[in-house]
Amino acid sequence: MAFREPGKAASPEAKGIAWRAQKHLCGRYRQLTQDGKNVKLVCVAIARELVGFVCDIVRQEMAKHRQPEQGIACAIQANPMR
Repeated sequence: MAFREPGKAASPEAKGIAWRAQKHLCGRYRQLTQDGKNVKLVCVAIARELVGFVCDIVRQEMAKHRQPEQGIACAIQANPMR
């Protein structure tokens, strides 16, 4: 069994978001730890920010694969609170 290279199948948009996250989160970690913050709390803060980047990637990729909505019936089904 051969291992795939991570990110090989990722879209260019997802790779761009991931690289932006890498740069931002590494800098943020470095800044917070150098300011003397508790390392465990820094890790939690970084993890929370990482979730935002992951959600952005998912949002981008889902938009590509989403079927076009078919009239008003889909809009009504999508919002059952009406």
